[in-house]
Amino acid sequence: TMQDWEEWCNEKKKEMLILESQSQGKIGRNLRPTVRREYEQPEVKHVGIMLQEDGLYNLDTANRAQKARSKIFVLNQAWGKTKAGKAKRVNRAIRLCVLKAIVTPTLTAACKTRPWTKQQLHAVAKVQKLALRIGYGAGYKEMERHGITHKALMQAAAWTPVEDIIKRQTLTWLGHVARMTPERLPKLAMFG
Repeated sequence: TMQDWEEWCNEKKKEMLILESQSQGKIGRNLRPTVRREYEQPEVKHVGIMLQEDGLYNLDTANRAQKARSKIFVLNQAWGKTKAGKAKRVNRAIRLCVLKAIVTPTLTAACKTRPWTKQQLHAVAKVQKLALRIGYGAGYKEMERHGITHKALMQAAAWTPVEDIIKRQTLTWLGHVARMTPERLPKLAMFG
């Protein structure tokens, strides 16, 4: 636990890690770490992210992508039509600015301290591309027909790809841990 590491610990967000034998009565090589929780669930929230029993973050990535998608669709409906059926005129620059301010933090919150697979990065990038299309009011088929790429939309909107944001935040966190004094346990855990 973080108390063992002599670091700050939030009592409301910690789990108790214990060793249990896979077969009752036997002690020795069959010990494996397990997390005991108040409610038996296949995942547990840890430092703002969802950690699954298998140690992966697929559920957290899917939750973040779904939250961002739902925010995009809520905004798109708000920018839709009035009750009288007339189209609302919301400036494209404002739409893009609002989408960027809402979607990017939703996708990248607590991203610096967790590992990312290529599939997970692709999943969050896909949501960012959806936000761009909604912001520009361009459909996927329409973009294909006119030869417009997501990269071109991203450059025109001056958005940084979410993969680059995640890499930058991860490297910033790595630098923070690297600058810790050698006796600090987070540094020992990461760099040995």
